[in-house]
Amino acid sequence: MIFDHNIGGGAALYREQNVRTLLSEGGIVLLVKYIREMKIYLLSFMSGNKPPVILYFRNLSALDKIAGIIKLKRMIINNLVTYPDIISMLKKIAELKKEHGFDITMLIHDYYCVCADYNLIGVKEKYCGMPDVSECGFCYKDNDRISQMYRTAGIVNWRRAWFEVLSVSDNIICFSNSSVSIIQKAFPGITLKSIKVIPHKVDDIRQIVKRQRADSKINIGVIGAISEHKGLNILEEMASIRKQNQNINIIIIGSSSRRVKGIRKTGKFSRDELADHIENNDIDIIFIPSVWPETFSYTTEEAMKMDLPVAVFDIGAPAERVRNYNKGLIISKIDASTALAEIITFLIKE
Repeated sequence: MIFDHNIGGGAALYREQNVRTLLSEGGIVLLVKYIREMKIYLLSFMSGNKPPVILYFRNLSALDKIAGIIKLKRMIINNLVTYPDIISMLKKIAELKKEHGFDITMLIHDYYCVCADYNLIGVKEKYCGMPDVSECGFCYKDNDRISQMYRTAGIVNWRRAWFEVLSVSDNIICFSNSSVSIIQKAFPGITLKSIKVIPHKVDDIRQIVKRQRADSKINIGVIGAISEHKGLNILEEMASIRKQNQNINIIIIGSSSRRVKGIRKTGKFSRDELADHIENNDIDIIFIPSVWPETFSYTTEEAMKMDLPVAVFDIGAPAERVRNYNKGLIISKIDASTALAEIITFLIKE
């Protein structure tokens, strides 16, 4: 049984690959997703190449019936963002584990287990740095990314509920060592024995062919769907600063959650089109402007696979990966003007 959200992204891509692997090995998969718009759970019963059997249920009591009818061997918690009443759900999962004894694998695609604000950027919209929980109360009070239910419950009750499941999980899969550090800081009772670091694989990206250009422009590329936690505010400030230097272009290879004046966007693209977009826009360096400690960062890995220079802030998995990359730049401060200045200096030296 796999639990996942219904909002796409890297976690969903990982789940799709996982499901294909399990089915190819002859497994039977029960995929549970919560459809927030309809306030129902959707269960897809999948086996071999047969079309899935779809069931719907409105509350978690159905899990008791399913677990009683089907002998579950393994439960995979891919992502629970958007599920209602997470605290009750986690207690239910812990009870089912105790009663039926199946294995649990917890995947750390974000930090929802650490905080209901799963990007850890707080009311100041920058990485909180994992302060003492006594300070978290001030953030919870005004953080509109956290529902009122979880604000009232507080972070101590939130982490206690997650610890119930984490402590009985047979495998906790992280995709970077930086994630391990954050999980251990939030849950000191979790031992390294149950945690495994298995980075994602990106094998389907080709190296780009760099063209000779007559102009002296610097083209900074940003890959993906860019929103606030992905650094949209940083890009907005950079676009304002670059007005003083018309030789600098900022190009989003993808989309953004709002329009930013002075930044060109290519729009959505398929993965096999990425290298073409990079070449067609004469990108000189990829900038990963994320202001949260990403758990892996596909875009960082894709840029490295394309053999491009990559600039990141000194935070999370991107910095962990770029630190050992010979074309990498770790920007000294999470700040737009610092980022722009250090990127320009880095490219001039290249």
